[in-house]
Amino acid sequence: MIKNLLLLSVALLFIACQNNGNNGGAANDKKQEEGVKYPTLPADKYTALFTEITDIDFIAYTTNLSMSFDQPNSVRTILQYISKDATIIPDRCEKTTRVTFINDGSIVTEADVYAYDGCSAWVFYENGSPTYANMVDPLGVEFFQRFIPKEGPDQVPVQ
Repeated sequence: MIKNLLLLSVALLFIACQNNGNNGGAANDKKQEEGVKYPTLPADKYTALFTEITDIDFIAYTTNLSMSFDQPNSVRTILQYISKDATIIPDRCEKTTRVTFINDGSIVTEADVYAYDGCSAWVFYENGSPTYANMVDPLGVEFFQRFIPKEGPDQVPVQ
């Protein structure tokens, strides 16, 4: 009986040590994916976007592409791509597009969107500094990947 308890104790100790080793590996993997983290957009600011924004402009970082949305249904659709979930922007992530949120011709706020290579973030600016970050809704990631090319065509300099 004591021999069986001793064997069981040794087996449990062995399993516990292996789990600790695996957790350390997971922690190291997580550490590799750490990056910049901001608080999420406060609820009142999130709500204000839905009630105040009349236009949204996109300027792609990868190409000379720009798009504007001024129809209420289109604006709301774009706003629904802002998840309420927090996110971390890994150092490997590159900006996809700059988004300007406008109310009757006046800029309310701006954000950078990250939507390629497993990155998913809206980074909102206040006074020119990144301040908040929310995930991009999966449909938003699909939208950005479909309409904002990751890499632009080779540009030929004008002579």
